[in-house]
Amino acid sequence: MKVETIGDRIQLLMLNRKISVIELSKLLDVNRKTIWRWKAGTTEPLSSQVGKLADILGVTCDYLINGK
Repeated sequence: MKVETIGDRIQLLMLNRKISVIELSKLLDVNRKTIWRWKAGTTEPLSSQVGKLADILGVTCDYLINGK
C-alpha cells in the first residue's frame, strides 16, 4: 500500500491499531462518512481535529500531515 496522503496514513494507522471507522468517528465526534472521506482522500481533517486524531492513532501531527 502506498502511503502518500493523509488519508493513506489514517487508513494504515487505523488498520495497524485495529480501530474501526465507527470507533474513530465516536472518539472524534464526527460522522462516519467524514472518516470514509478522509480515507478516500476527498477531504482532509480540519486543523482542529488533527491533534486529537494523532493522539488516538499514536503518532505526531507532523507524521499525520507530512508523513515525517
